[in-house]
Amino acid sequence: MGVPASKPSSGLHASVRIGAAIGPHDPYWIQVRETAYHRVEELGATLVPLEISDSNETLFSLDPASLAEELLAQDLDAAICQT
Repeated sequence: MGVPASKPSSGLHASVRIGAAIGPHDPYWIQVRETAYHRVEELGATLVPLEISDSNETLFSLDPASLAEELLAQDLDAAICQT
């Protein structure tokens, strides 16, 4: 039986590391980002802001192996990204 989504679980997932890369590109994504960050905080997980690229264009130009290596080095349990 899990914890209801509407109730904070106060540290239940403190060892969980969640990486997030949601840029403030327009009002919709700002709202999504703030909601995701708030939910991670409610869960008691550790939020790791990921600054991978400035835009989708630069993201797609990155070497996939280097990007994977960089993400793996963060030791994340989950990742949230808009692209």
